[in-house]
Amino acid sequence: MILITFVLIFFSNHIIFAQNKICSIKIYPIEYPEQFQKFHSYIFKINGTLIDAADTTNTQDVVINKYGLDSCMAILEGDTTLFLAKFRENQTYTIQAGSCCCNFSIEPNTKNNIVGRGTLKFYNQSNNKIIFGNAGLNAVFDQKSKDYFGGIIKLNPKSSTQWLNSIESAMCYYKLFGIDVYKNTKNINNLKKSLDTIYFQFLHQEKLNLFYDAKTKKISLKLDESD
Repeated sequence: MILITFVLIFFSNHIIFAQNKICSIKIYPIEYPEQFQKFHSYIFKINGTLIDAADTTNTQDVVINKYGLDSCMAILEGDTTLFLAKFRENQTYTIQAGSCCCNFSIEPNTKNNIVGRGTLKFYNQSNNKIIFGNAGLNAVFDQKSKDYFGGIIKLNPKSSTQWLNSIESAMCYYKLFGIDVYKNTKNINNLKKSLDTIYFQFLHQEKLNLFYDAKTKKISLKLDESD
């Protein structure tokens, strides 16, 4: 009876696992630059699965979300960075120490795969003018100052931008993309503390709709699947 129960549990667990969408993630062992010697102390958590940066031998299978975005954490000595991503089924990804501009990067397998940074569209759902900021945006618009330029986006109430590219140097191509939102000010060189910040890991040229809601005072991301 005990044996039958064990067999049923074993197979039911494997059937459930088989129904999930899975990707594979491994740590890529490299010689770390001096400023990132702590990389091996990182613990990554992706949809609840823990990945230890000190383990460079094993490949970890991770259950990914069938719908929506994947929830991720990077934990270093009690300091936690939360970010979102969209991993793909049956793909392999590597996490490695960053170069000059990031502590780590997550890179997709480039073989037979659409990879790279993507595009964003910003929405201000509040009743006040706000500012989005990130240096890695091709935010050029102006037309006699209807605004956004050079990574700073001023958005009127209940308005949105056109599609904007996320850009990065070759050395930092897969660094996290972070967006801050601020109260409007005339002096963009003196921005106060951000109202909210959100991070996304571009992998497959994702198209993202980014919303700021004044009620929650939060930024939210949603994949655009119109194409």
